Amino acid sequence: MSIHIGEKIRKRAKELRIGPTELGKLIHTSKQNVMGIYTRRSIDAELLYKLSKALDHDFFQYYQALAPEQFSETGNEYKKATKNLLNVRISNLQKELAILNKKLGEKDTEIVKLQKKLIELLERK
Repeated sequence: MSIHIGEKIRKRAKELRIGPTELGKLIHTSKQNVMGIYTRRSIDAELLYKLSKALDHDFFQYYQALAPEQFSETGNEYKKATKNLLNVRISNLQKELAILNKKLGEKDTEIVKLQKKLIELLERK
């Protein structure tokens, strides 16, 4: 399975209308480094975590189906990436839940689904 993670990052930034300069500021790097990230087929777990937070998107999901030995990082990096994945997912679900609570009220089925997902992720963590 070949993942071009840089392209996925570029696409998400474009969706949010965040240019390379602005993204660089969000992750504390230069525009040139961001442009380099867009060309990468692989990426460090710590940097991917920063990008996931900055772009409010779970980039680790693209690697979830891969076995740990398919990662170029060590087993510890895989465990760290998995933990970061859960943290990003939990954070995103909490944000979605808060928005839905405000818009729709407590009885809506979408809220119940999100709450169940959050509980499931917390139990795995």
